[in-house]
Amino acid sequence: MMESMPMAVLVAVLETGGALLILAGGVSKDWMTRVGGLLIVPVMLGAIFMVHWGQWSFMPSETHPVGGIEFQFTLLMIALYFAVVGNGIQKETVAPAA
Repeated sequence: MMESMPMAVLVAVLETGGALLILAGGVSKDWMTRVGGLLIVPVMLGAIFMVHWGQWSFMPSETHPVGGIEFQFTLLMIALYFAVVGNGIQKETVAPAA
C-alpha cells in the first residue's frame, strides 16, 4: 500500500491544483485556466486507462463496480477545451481619452 501513496498524493495535487487554477482563471488571467486544464488531463487519462477502460456502459457491473468511462471521458474533453481555448474572456484595451 505504501508504494502507491506517492502516486495518490500526486494525483490529488494535480486534480486539486488544476481545479483551483480553472476557478481562479475564470476571474483572473487566461493562462491560469489553460494550465489548470493541462494539469487535469493526465489525471483523467490515468483514470480512463487504469480503471475504466473496457467498460463503456455508465452502469456499474461485476467487473467494473465503479461504473463506466463516459464521465471521465467528458471530464477529459472539458479539460482539453480549457487547455486549448482558455477562459474565453477577451480583455479589451480601452484607448485613453484624448
